[in-house]
Formats: sequence, C-alpha cells, structure tokens
Amino acid sequence: MKSQPRFRCAVTRYAGGEDPAAQDLAPLEAESPETGLRESGARCLGPLLLWILALLGTSSLLGATEPFDWSVSDRAGSGDGLVDLNLEPPIQFVLDDGVPEADFGVGGTTARQFLWLNQFESPGGLFQLESVCVAFPINSNLPAGSPIELVVYFDTDDDPTNGATLLGTYPREIGVLAPETCAMFELDRPLLMHDGTAILIGVINRFVTSGVSSPIAVAVLDTTLSQGRSWIAIWQDDPPPEPDLQPDLYFDRIDTLIPGNWVIRGFGRRPITVIPTLGMKFLIGFGALLSFAAIGQMRRLG
Repeated sequence: MKSQPRFRCAVTRYAGGEDPAAQDLAPLEAESPETGLRESGARCLGPLLLWILALLGTSSLLGATEPFDWSVSDRAGSGDGLVDLNLEPPIQFVLDDGVPEADFGVGGTTARQFLWLNQFESPGGLFQLESVCVAFPINSNLPAGSPIELVVYFDTDDDPTNGATLLGTYPREIGVLAPETCAMFELDRPLLMHDGTAILIGVINRFVTSGVSSPIAVAVLDTTLSQGRSWIAIWQDDPPPEPDLQPDLYFDRIDTLIPGNWVIRGFGRRPITVIPTLGMKFLIGFGALLSFAAIGQMRRLG
C-alpha cells in the first residue's frame, strides 16, 4: 500500500543563479523507432513550491520527518548536458532529456541505502539488454571503487506497485567520474527478455552503511519534463540481496517528492539468429561417404 509521507527537505539554489536547463546541448537521442519511452505527458514542480523557493532564495526547510528524510539540491557545475556517448544501438531506453538539474539522496543526519529505478516501455518481441548507463554526482564522498548494485525487472501489466519479476542483479563499482558523464556498465552477458509491457532498470547505493554513513546525494535527476515513470523504493532495513520490489517502508513515483526522471539508461538490441553452417571437413567426409555408398550400390547391381 502506498503511503503519503511528510518530509524534511533541504533545497539549495543553483550556484550563480544560472538555469541548467537553458544550456543548449543535444541529449543522447535514439535513432530507431525501437527506443525507450519519451512520452509527451509531463508533471512539473507545482507553482506553490516554485513560489516558496523564490521567496526563500538559497534554502528552505519543509515538512516533518516521517517515515524518512530526503534531500535534493540543484547541481553545482557548468550546467551543461551529458556528454554524447556516440552510441547507436538499435534499442535505447531513455527517459531524461540529457540535462540533469538535481542530485537526490535519502537520509537525515545519516544516509541510508535505497533503490531508484526507471520504468521503460518494452519494444515488444525478443530483445536483449546489454548495458546500463547511470549518472552520478561528482562528490568527494563518492570515490572510485564505491560499490553499487544494478537491478533489472520485467513487468507484464505496466504496474510495478503490484510486483515485478526480478531478472538479475549485477554488483558493480563506480569508476572515476568525469563531469556531466554517464557511467557505462556492461552486463556480464546480454539479458534476454520476452515480450511484455515494461522493463525496469534500477540502482542501489550499496556503498552506504545505513545509519552510519554521512548524508550524500547519489541519484541524478532530470526535473525539466517528468514522464511519470521514475520510482523510488525504500526498506526499513537495507534492500535485500534480491529485492522483490515490495519494500516495507515506501514505494512510489519520485514525482510524489519531486517531479523528474532518473538519469538511468539502458541499451540493447534484437538477438542475432545464427543459422548453422556445415564445415568443410564435414562436407568432404559426407561426400566421401556418399561416394562409397554409390560404389557399393553399383557393385551390387553389377
């Protein structure tokens, strides 16, 4: 069951007053009809929240503290978009517009582990997921080698609130982060999926020791045009080794806290059908066998 939480939220205005969304940089676009979801429907920050931010200027403190605390801050940096990775796979799962505006974290005086994930429309038929791209903040508390876990689900009714099928978990480590770059993670082997409604790709911040680690914003959010398909899942304890997408504390669209799209992307293609071919040695041997059979038949007839 969904709950409507109340929160304590700290918001920091963008350094220098610039609008990151105003930067002119093309996002990573799909070049095939078989792309990830880019719906026209959107949810934006409510007028009341915008009015509060404008009134308070640099920061604000809102709400109460149950069932958990979270924070969001505008990204401090150039405000440019993500670097074009020049990837051209036939199937691309993308919700964000290529220009992330905010960093998000869960925790009050200390951080906690949580799962953030995107729900993408299935391209239909057989396809295979080959790699996942995740944007992280450039943060001194997020050094190279920090462990994370990628999770992939498949959903047949486009409603993850009633559960989804866990297809795989992939322990990974964050590499050396470059500004405005999406970190690419190759799967151990392509994950073959059948026809359905939705694929969900998410990340767990396993490097956090819940209740001990200092608060940290770890998830990158595009807040320009929400597609309503980004989710957040939080358990009373750490997410289990095989998270079943039925968390016991909170599970809902991130739009209930702040409208936006996680910068998590997936890339794949249709599986290649291999037609068996006969090797040269087999053909020579088979030809010799036919020749011997023909000679034997002729001798019997003679």
